[in-house]
Amino acid sequence: PARDTGGSSTGSGAAVGMGLVPIAHGNDGGGSVRIPAAHNGVVGLKGTFGRVPMDGVPILCWSLEHAGPLAASVADTLLAFGVITDERLALPDLPRPLRVGVCERWWQWADGEVAAIVRAAVEKIVGGQIVDVELPHIELSLPVGAATFTVEGAAAMDAALARGEPMSPPVRIAFEMARGMSAVSFVKAQRARALVVRDFEWAWDNVDVLVTPTTATTAPPIPADAAGGELDEEKINRAVTF
Repeated sequence: PARDTGGSSTGSGAAVGMGLVPIAHGNDGGGSVRIPAAHNGVVGLKGTFGRVPMDGVPILCWSLEHAGPLAASVADTLLAFGVITDERLALPDLPRPLRVGVCERWWQWADGEVAAIVRAAVEKIVGGQIVDVELPHIELSLPVGAATFTVEGAAAMDAALARGEPMSPPVRIAFEMARGMSAVSFVKAQRARALVVRDFEWAWDNVDVLVTPTTATTAPPIPADAAGGELDEEKINRAVTF
């Protein structure tokens, strides 16, 4: 109870983690399925963009947001994903050896204890061959992601912001700051985004899967004075690093 359960699909992650429900639904633009899954010790899946129907889902960031399930196990997550996509799914036959991509420079963003646990898990993959991967522009991913997410979110919430609808101070501050970004800066961010995407496309030519920690830290404590919300850029970045 004293620690952050991750966001923004916080309720979904906590409910599955406590065993209140077997399966829950989440929306993920910057980690909002994966982060609560990690913080609550369950499985979350952000599927391929556009694969899960988004009818009836309020979209905050058009070019980033996916919907996906959270569940207590991989098998339950696969079952839930099949239901919401109306697909017949089964675990695929994996290539042998399975080329497991690891970008060491990216992994360095994680705390030592987190990286060590994930590294131990990678080394236990049966039939896995670890392949070093270079992602030359990975440092751009955080500022590009923040610019895209907040500007698209501010656009989605523009009418509500203009009407002065109630919002927590951290949310309003983030959106108001995004509204002040120039069009030129946003276009530059999207050009940088294309470089990051290209790096990943090149990586897929050499690996079957890329593995990273889910978050850079374990679930952080909730500050005693955070009852009205919290705007901590460093903490957010540590959560959405991967």
